Amino acid sequence: MEPSHSAETQYLIGSAGKESIKRLMGVKRPQLAIKEFGEQNTLDIPAAKTIYGLLDSLGHTRWSIHSAVLDSVVAAALKQIQGAPLPPDRHFALLAQLRPCLWIPRLRDLPLALLAKQPQLPIPLDIRDAIFKAPDLYNACDIAIKRQLWLSDASLFKAHMMPLIRQYVSNSELVEMSREMFCEHAKARREHPALAAIANSIDSELQLYMQTLGMARELFLETFDTALGTLRLDLAMAMHDNNFTEVVNNDVCYRLAWSLDVCISKKMMDDSGVKDMEGYFDDIDSENTPYGDIALMMSNPYVRHLQAQLILAILEEIAPNAEFSARQADLKQPMAMMSMGLSAHTLILSDDAPIPIPDRR
Repeated sequence: MEPSHSAETQYLIGSAGKESIKRLMGVKRPQLAIKEFGEQNTLDIPAAKTIYGLLDSLGHTRWSIHSAVLDSVVAAALKQIQGAPLPPDRHFALLAQLRPCLWIPRLRDLPLALLAKQPQLPIPLDIRDAIFKAPDLYNACDIAIKRQLWLSDASLFKAHMMPLIRQYVSNSELVEMSREMFCEHAKARREHPALAAIANSIDSELQLYMQTLGMARELFLETFDTALGTLRLDLAMAMHDNNFTEVVNNDVCYRLAWSLDVCISKKMMDDSGVKDMEGYFDDIDSENTPYGDIALMMSNPYVRHLQAQLILAILEEIAPNAEFSARQADLKQPMAMMSMGLSAHTLILSDDAPIPIPDRR
């Protein structure tokens, strides 16, 4: 709708438009007020009266005409908004102009598109508060806008993420993959929509990543579901695949996840894989290491399957002459790691729980 003719431009959007019409109806006869308002705020195009007359004769109502024009204007505006990034000052100035559109469903895509276009810029506090208070407005937001909101409201993020984690755990395809235990499933599992939905919600935000890991541990304590161990490993590797360096560098378990992922890809845990993991445990700070998080990753059924294969292979080698076999020492690390996975619930629950790390000296 065009601005009314006044000394200062006034955009008749939302409540401003309603109040303007009420004011006119209060000082003039309703029919005259409506006529004058229509003349002052009609489509500002050449030969408007002639075009209106033609469309009237074709049976089009003014509502349908103006609705079609509005849709075209919104589409054109969205195309401009989605163009080149704006400098911050112009971004915030335009956002202030578009703020009233947030409460008009047919126009709210304009400010929301502007917010989503440059998510690195902060959401103004008044707009943030408005979105928090209006569920329909929040639901209409792009995921990039929601991430900004989640960073300042952990409960809102948990309300979004926990159902996604539960869907991952209960997904029938993923459950079937873990039962079949075919390592060929690794690629399909890593590209599964259930994992992608979780990773996409986090994107490169370290804070959201850490909060998600906390939710996975919380759900594991509730359910004992080892699919959460698979999620812990695959989520770490998803951050690697997406080149989210800050997340990877701050995940104490990433190096372990990398070593375990290599074993899963090779379909075996051999001596070199065990040595990589021994190096990991040698290098970490034993006083400040999140052993509960490590144990959750070790509870992964794919990892436990490979550990069991390795342990059985070593036992077969030493069985004929167990007393003198040099391979006995090779059992310590894989058995300790398997024990850690089996003790995941205890290790997550208590910081004082004994850690089954072997002394190899």
